[in-house]
Parts: sequence; structure tokens; C-alpha cells
Amino acid sequence: MSATLVPVLPGITQIRGGIVNCYLIADADGLVLIDAGMPADERRILQAIDASGWALRDLRLILITHADGDHVGCAARLQAAARAAGGAARLCVPAGEAASLAAGKPSRELRAHGMLKVALQLAASFFAFKPLACDATLADGELLPVLDGLQVLNTPGHTPGHCSFYAGSAAAAVCWRCVQEFRRPVGRVGWHEHLG
Repeated sequence: MSATLVPVLPGITQIRGGIVNCYLIADADGLVLIDAGMPADERRILQAIDASGWALRDLRLILITHADGDHVGCAARLQAAARAAGGAARLCVPAGEAASLAAGKPSRELRAHGMLKVALQLAASFFAFKPLACDATLADGELLPVLDGLQVLNTPGHTPGHCSFYAGSAAAAVCWRCVQEFRRPVGRVGWHEHLG
């Protein structure tokens, strides 16, 4: 599947085309990828990096928002490829999700009933991921050296250790599944629904 690139703000591009949208941030120091999609999304992300005018060796950070297979699927392969090309590609994950990512499992149990339970069981292998070794954990309020300060925000709800990012200089927040609209109830599959 090819990538569709959508400029969000100067230096911030949304990468569409898969189950999950990833974001590519370009600043003077190189590239930052927020979330790494499914394993099959590697080509789409590589296309986006190429289309950005940068090279894979310029990927300096891979930031993960939470421990779900559709957000970490090709993180390890992208990191290895960027490092083989001479880049740093440091993998940074929320502190509250680090143990789950290291174990290769989601950070919360999906609870569902009826047909939704069957659907989740069928999809489980599709969303499975291998254990990830991270280079750094992200703390609430931490300022990352991206876009003159990319702030880490703990946003539990979808998962217990979920985080989002706020770029004050660009007046942009990148949140995943913090707010989600459903036309009708589809079951209880999240974590801390009252926080989400």
C-alpha cells in the first residue's frame, strides 16, 4: 500500500494508508517518527521518508505512543535499517508501556463479549508483535529536543501508559485514541474507559 502524505503544519506530516496514521516530524536535526504502524506498513513509512527529501539515516527518533501491535509493528525493522544506514534511530516508549513492549504484549487485556470477542480472537495474531528493546523511556512532562520542545503527555485511557505529544512551538498535539467516537456501542475493549 502506498503512502498518502498530508501536511499538518510546517515540519509535521501525517502518513496515511494503513490501519494507523503515523506522523513524520522534520526539523533541523533530522526526522522523528511517531508510531510505526503494522509490520506491513514498513514500505509505506519508507516511502514517506523518501518523499520528505530526507534519507533513512536521518531518522533520529522513533516515538511510540502505546503498546499495541498496530503502533509498533515495524519499529524494530525501521530502527535496524536506519542504524545500518548510519543513523541513530533511538526507540523511545512511554514509561508505563515499557514492560509490555519489552514482553511483546499489549499493556491491557481486551474484554469483550459475543461477536466482538470472536472478532478480537481472530484478529489477535494480526496485531501480535515481537518484544521491543527501547533506548529510552518517556516521562510525563518531559521535553524532547524536537521542534523546539516536544512535550510528552501521559494520556491513559486507551491503554494504561498511553502518551501523546504536544509541540508548543507548532501549536500541535498528536493524540491517538484519546477521543474516539462510536455511532453505537461496540463492547468494552479499552482500558480505563472512564479516563478515555
